[in-house]
Amino acid sequence: VSATKPLMEAKLSSEFCTLTIGELGSVCQSYFKCQQRIELKELLHQLANVLVQSLPRVDSFVVCAIVKQLRYSASAKEAVPWKIVLGACEPHISRWDAPTAIQLVMLATHVKSYHPRLLDAVARHLITKLNAIRLKEVAKLLLTLTMFSHEIENESQFYDTIKSDLRSPSRKREIEMYHQSFVTCVWCLAMAGMYSADLIAAALSEDMVRNSVKHQDISYHATALQYSVRIESPTYDGPFLGQQVLDSLYSTRHLTTRCPDWTMQDLSLQEKIILQTLDCLQTKYGSAPVIRQLLPHFHYPDIVFGVQIANTDITLLQLELCSEDGVLVPQSSSGAVPCAVVVHGLGAFSEGSQHLMGLAKVKVRQLRTLGFRVVELSHFELSCMSSNFYIQDKLLAACTTSLPKL
Repeated sequence: VSATKPLMEAKLSSEFCTLTIGELGSVCQSYFKCQQRIELKELLHQLANVLVQSLPRVDSFVVCAIVKQLRYSASAKEAVPWKIVLGACEPHISRWDAPTAIQLVMLATHVKSYHPRLLDAVARHLITKLNAIRLKEVAKLLLTLTMFSHEIENESQFYDTIKSDLRSPSRKREIEMYHQSFVTCVWCLAMAGMYSADLIAAALSEDMVRNSVKHQDISYHATALQYSVRIESPTYDGPFLGQQVLDSLYSTRHLTTRCPDWTMQDLSLQEKIILQTLDCLQTKYGSAPVIRQLLPHFHYPDIVFGVQIANTDITLLQLELCSEDGVLVPQSSSGAVPCAVVVHGLGAFSEGSQHLMGLAKVKVRQLRTLGFRVVELSHFELSCMSSNFYIQDKLLAACTTSLPKL
């Protein structure tokens, strides 16, 4: 297949105008079933363009097939064609079935392209037929809303409907079969600040989680849910996952964390940005700032220190930390204001914008809940760090203003 694929894609591209939109949908469906990406960019652009031009008359099957293959083949680095597709599809959402609507939000998620009106339209369309939608599609919708930290219309009513659906006896068998999707749903509700004890207890059932560890998402979502409950819902008195189950989850690729330093050979771009920020802080304030993995359910660590302020003079001190259920929290006896610098890299923003993604917002919220004053620094602010007063003003603002309501 690999030898003939370039020839086949070139032939499809050259004969593109002779094919109907329905035939193109069938081609995309075949590619997807064979788990083959379309490598020829010109062909992908042709598919995107013909889909947009055909939207007034195209049906769910064709839209779903083409969008699914675009998602499978598309690169987030080249987001413009996919943004055009997503924007053009938004007015037609109500005509299509649930799988098609879900494929559209999954394409948005894949290329990290934030379309508020599209998300509103999909949520509005699917909430009216929730009992006919598969659990994994509910999970994918919630995951997209969480990823973009999107505040939907009638948010309270929307999430109440979701929670009622998850509690419905009609979902019981599906939850048993696809527990990883249920865990994802409950984790997404937690990320939105909604902690329901009965749903959490069901999601953190050890027997169910053990049977789901081979599924791609269960490791991160189950572990992140457990830590998030301990941080943000201290009154919860239901079951938690035992250490043996947690250890089995940590063995997967979703929870590989480390505190970087310049001696490492395989530093990611985000790790380099964190280290550059640390260098700037240590140059100005000494060796007190250090990198620590405060929250084990987030991939990248943060920079921590204590702050003492006299008038406008700032002194940074080493911060004493202690572990509580695997989370590092500041020691109240240190005498300094506990501070954490969260560095938002390129991955913390939606493509081509400064819209901060959901996980980055949740991280800041949870650190504040633990008692840290949080300084948020974006990757594009790194050049400002050399200014004498830039970071000083940030520290003063974080440590002297009232904490925002959580």
